[in-house]
Amino acid sequence: MKKTTIKIVVALLCPNRSWINHHRTKGFLLIFFLLSLNSSVFAQAKIKNILTGTVYSADDNKPLPGATIHNRLSGVNIATDINGNFQLVTTDTSGILDISFIGYRTGQLFFSSKSRGPFKVLLNLDASILKEVIVSTGYQNLPKERATGSFVQLDSALINRRVSTDIVSRLEGVVPGLLFNRNTSNSANGTTDINIRGHSTLFSNDQPLIVVDGFPYDGDFNNINPNDIESITVLKDAAAASIWGVRSGNGVIVLTTKKGKQNQKLVTELNANVTIGKKPDLFYSPNFLDANSYINIEQLLFKQGYYNALINDPTQAISPVVQLLADQQSGKISTDEANSQINALRNQDVRKDLGNNFYRTSVLQQYALNFRGGGDKSDYFFSIGDDHNLSSLDGNSNNRITLNGNYNFYPVKNLQITAGINFIKTDGENNSPVSNINSGDFFAGYIYPYAQLVDGHGNSLPIVKDYNSDFINSAPQKGYLNWQYRPLDELNNADNTSNALDNRINIGISYKIIPGLTAGFKYQYEMASVLVNNYYSTATYYARNLINEYSQQNANGSFSYPIPNGGILQQSNAYLNSHQYRG
Repeated sequence: MKKTTIKIVVALLCPNRSWINHHRTKGFLLIFFLLSLNSSVFAQAKIKNILTGTVYSADDNKPLPGATIHNRLSGVNIATDINGNFQLVTTDTSGILDISFIGYRTGQLFFSSKSRGPFKVLLNLDASILKEVIVSTGYQNLPKERATGSFVQLDSALINRRVSTDIVSRLEGVVPGLLFNRNTSNSANGTTDINIRGHSTLFSNDQPLIVVDGFPYDGDFNNINPNDIESITVLKDAAAASIWGVRSGNGVIVLTTKKGKQNQKLVTELNANVTIGKKPDLFYSPNFLDANSYINIEQLLFKQGYYNALINDPTQAISPVVQLLADQQSGKISTDEANSQINALRNQDVRKDLGNNFYRTSVLQQYALNFRGGGDKSDYFFSIGDDHNLSSLDGNSNNRITLNGNYNFYPVKNLQITAGINFIKTDGENNSPVSNINSGDFFAGYIYPYAQLVDGHGNSLPIVKDYNSDFINSAPQKGYLNWQYRPLDELNNADNTSNALDNRINIGISYKIIPGLTAGFKYQYEMASVLVNNYYSTATYYARNLINEYSQQNANGSFSYPIPNGGILQQSNAYLNSHQYRG
């Protein structure tokens, strides 16, 4: 267009081509002058479009100052002001703008002569970009590079990588230096037994300090709902944990719960999962001595006189094979009869009866629902959780309901008022007799492998426990209650329940004086209680054994029972009240 225009002008002004050749310099100057004049005229003739708009973060709806606006056609770049606003002047009638900001995905904006703004541009966070790691010590939040000592940071994605109803299981296998002790008295009682970098305390509480939202947590660690946790920081050495004083000698586990954000639209999250576990395979472990080998060892030990002291003491329990060998030795039964009964036991396997009658498929159900959001002067978070767990041990179960709420109010700039509440209710049953079945004082400390728990019709059979079988069988004739121990009856007659409550209420106020300096006050009240009810009817071995142990035979042959002949209710209560302040 420009070349054609130039030629026409030159032809009109200079019809004699030789004149230009003769005045070459003047000719070129004239051409350049006409070229610039022509370009400015046409530029002024083009229409200018003014595009306006504001760039926001889609995560919290806050403006993004310094975002880059790039015009693909003209290549012009501008940046948004402190309020996220931009104003771009272009002569293009239509085109595409690329909007970018560090940590966010680049967005595109299409404009035309009919659509010039004002535009509202929302940029989404880019999850592929590494976020700054913030370490929470329970007192303050610090960037990773400023935190001293050794620590491990777990974010929400890592916490939720494993499905479980307790927070302890979420930590297993992902925190270096965190040890789970499975063979201690604490773990046997169903409580958590963990250590950070080994034992640091010998004769006192050796468990790590648990901190939840800036306050030490005195309740049961297993009661905390993992769906309410946003991040976990494990402080492992003295430098990291020293801010908590003497209680941090075994390490500190800092939990930060989920919260809402200002100017955030309502966000609802629903988490539901059902985990079905296969019935435990009792035949899996190779560390099991089969009945035939076990009987051979018992026969060898019997010949060497190992059981002589036990046989002559009716208060000592001996296995059926040893009892048969003793009866054979005393002449109560013949050798053939003893061998026949012993050989019949060689094909028995107690694991079969245990697996069929005392174990089941485990079912773990977990449901969680939460709401969070916020406005200009407040943010909120509320959650409810419902868990139902059926253990692989028949008769054991656990149910939990959790309520968690947090509200932050910002009445004026730099002032924050916080209020939170947490409610946990747990109901459990512990009726499985498996631990009692395996408590016999026999070889290797477990029940003899040829024990029969049920007959061919599924009826319960007695096994040896606590006393000699001859003494037990003759006890009713002497006036004692039936002293036999039938494991299947114990499962059906057990009634052991536990109920636990854990309530926490916290309030706080803080004022940001200058960047890096905040004055605040926090208070938390915690109330927890545990009620355990174990009812033993006269059908249970516990009640019959306790009554028999204290029974007294009178001179005339009658029996008196210092412990009344009836059921026994065993209750244990534990209460906790805690007031904590921080300034």
